[in-house]
Amino acid sequence: MSVDTGRLIIKCLLMTKLAILLIIVQSFQSFANNGYGQGNISLRLEKTQLKKVFKAIEEGGFYRFVYKDDILPKEQSISIRVQHAELADVMAKVLENTGLTYHKLSDNLVVITRADGGEIARTLQAVRISGKVTSVLGEPLKGVSVVEKSTNNGTTTGEDGTYTLQVTSPNATLVFSYVGFGTKELALKGKTAGDIQLQAIDNSLNAPAFLQIDDGVAGGHKNVARAHDIGTPEKDNAVAIGVRRRGMNDFNAFLIGIQFLRAG
Repeated sequence: MSVDTGRLIIKCLLMTKLAILLIIVQSFQSFANNGYGQGNISLRLEKTQLKKVFKAIEEGGFYRFVYKDDILPKEQSISIRVQHAELADVMAKVLENTGLTYHKLSDNLVVITRADGGEIARTLQAVRISGKVTSVLGEPLKGVSVVEKSTNNGTTTGEDGTYTLQVTSPNATLVFSYVGFGTKELALKGKTAGDIQLQAIDNSLNAPAFLQIDDGVAGGHKNVARAHDIGTPEKDNAVAIGVRRRGMNDFNAFLIGIQFLRAG
């Protein structure tokens, strides 16, 4: 066998190995896309309420369901076993005989409505809303509940008071609630920005941070000043001490603080 013939055989073997490798890779990709693709669902539930079925699907980390609690059948239980199934197949089994249907507004947002709610279905549209929640003094509020009115669709604000929520209609209304602050609603009316300020129920929480004085200690004596105590020389003096303790030595700031607290 000549040298050239040997080289040709080696070349053919290498090309054959490469072809086999490509076939294996393509087979794995096809298997992943068809069996384990993003958004495929695996469930094994017995006699489970519909709301808990949706929750189990959401725990897969891809889909999010929006619905009104009062349309879900309370007495009806669902039993389902699927492996790596598509959303359409799962919904066909889950919603069978419930009088409900679903609408996929985006890759992962699914809205559940009554099957006869055609008018509602025509108004559904996935809209991404972003905003910031602050106090009346402009301070960001962390952990504020932000919910699309009359649905289970909601989120909370982050460290900087900002939030992002995908709602089901450009005319949705957002409800903001926070411990110690009043609840407030915001009608979007087609807007995609939802900045809002919340008013504290306790007026003292609306005071600037340097005037929220609990204790003033001077010369070994403890002076307590609160918004409702302002008005006597002793208490006004406690405020002045507290202002100085927080580095606010400016006399005008002191006078503004006294007027603010008396007004509260």
